[in-house]
Amino acid sequence: MPKRTSQDILVINLAVGDALFSVINGFMLKTLSGFATHWVWVPFACSFYGFTGGLFGFVSLASMTFIAIERYYGALRMTPYLITKKRALWIIPCIWIWSATWPSLPYFGIGGFFIRVRPTDRSIDSLELFLRRWVLEGFQTSCTFDYISRDTPNLVFTTCLFVLGFLIPVTATLLAYSAVYWLLHRTSDELRQVNRCEGDSKRLTYTRGYSIRQMRLAKASFAAFILFVASWGPYATVAFISIMGFQNHLTTFSTELPGLFAKTSAIYNPFLFATKDRKFRRVVALHFPLLQRYLFNGHNSSYRENRTKIHFATASQSSTSTGKEAGTIGDDFVALDRFGPHFNDVSNNFDS
Repeated sequence: MPKRTSQDILVINLAVGDALFSVINGFMLKTLSGFATHWVWVPFACSFYGFTGGLFGFVSLASMTFIAIERYYGALRMTPYLITKKRALWIIPCIWIWSATWPSLPYFGIGGFFIRVRPTDRSIDSLELFLRRWVLEGFQTSCTFDYISRDTPNLVFTTCLFVLGFLIPVTATLLAYSAVYWLLHRTSDELRQVNRCEGDSKRLTYTRGYSIRQMRLAKASFAAFILFVASWGPYATVAFISIMGFQNHLTTFSTELPGLFAKTSAIYNPFLFATKDRKFRRVVALHFPLLQRYLFNGHNSSYRENRTKIHFATASQSSTSTGKEAGTIGDDFVALDRFGPHFNDVSNNFDS
């Protein structure tokens, strides 16, 4: 089985965030309240729901941002700045700390009113006094930030959620993928002209293969990012409307739908990354041969070729020879080393 790369670690972190969001917010709290048609949990669960929803959503977004940065440095081939496996293990705690900071501001007195609640009073009104920044939304079966109040502490809290938790990561991700697209096209054109002048048609083939694989990597990740923004964009829109002072235009449906859209990201993300991850499809095909035709577009030859590449890549790493005598498939793996060690990491992912 191939070794885990920095990208694998980031994707795993993304999957963990989506899974926790589905289990805690999606099923346990939201679904059971939905069947009961009202919030069935204790008042503190409302603030917990709002906090975990923001936490896991920001974790997914920050993970996608670092995946985009990894794509950028991979396309640029700036070895000193590459996100190595060791660096990725340090990045993961930073992602969680960053993501937990903004939804936890009310717990530290920023944007929240901490008024002691009497033990005999368990009403929702008391909840709003205890922690006003997380309130019931839409159909009263889930909780979100307070998008109605116009006081300064609430505006500070909502602005932090929108700008620091959402807008900055989205902007960084868009810039990274734009740079990846521009770099791949520029590098591919330059190397193609140089190789034509040198008459090295074989290296030209490798250069085109490198650009195609990198572009597939970027396209798959960018597609996941666009779908994520489409899911969480309505929540960001509600926050922006609240900041601008037009919250009177919000209705029950317009505040309920953002929560439903946000939960869809945890559904399609695993399918998108799993179906585009070449290594994942290899492992599944090895353990479930009946799925070969679905994982490799119905061509058994593709599955056999992928198995051959796995075994050859393992053998070529332990061989001391140049690899030229290993055959046509082996020549491709050996020649790709010309583009640097990072290529072998990124070229195996999201490559159909």
